[in-house]
Amino acid sequence: MPRPKRTKPDKNQAQIVKELRGLGFDVDIICDLPGLYDIIVCSANRCVRVEIKSPGGRLNDTEVDYYHAQKNRNTYLVVNTAAEIREWFIRQYDGRCDGLKACPYFELLPEVE
Repeated sequence: MPRPKRTKPDKNQAQIVKELRGLGFDVDIICDLPGLYDIIVCSANRCVRVEIKSPGGRLNDTEVDYYHAQKNRNTYLVVNTAAEIREWFIRQYDGRCDGLKACPYFELLPEVE
């Protein structure tokens, strides 16, 4: 299988990274590494791999293959917004969270505007 080509970042990536860093998350941008996801987002004790898609965007064949090859899909997200990533982190602190407002640890992370 030939090595995948580099892809350019989705249009919403810069804004998502800016929002997440503003909230205090560590964000590593790795979208220049062919065949991988776009960013890694970490808090004090959790990390998640993130594929960013513009609204209406779809995974390409390489991204679909990568997803299906993962053993730990619960640490791989495909998102359109920083709020979706923030929600994932909140759920990691309390598995009973159905949404942002339902989390007892809601105050741990500031709102994304």
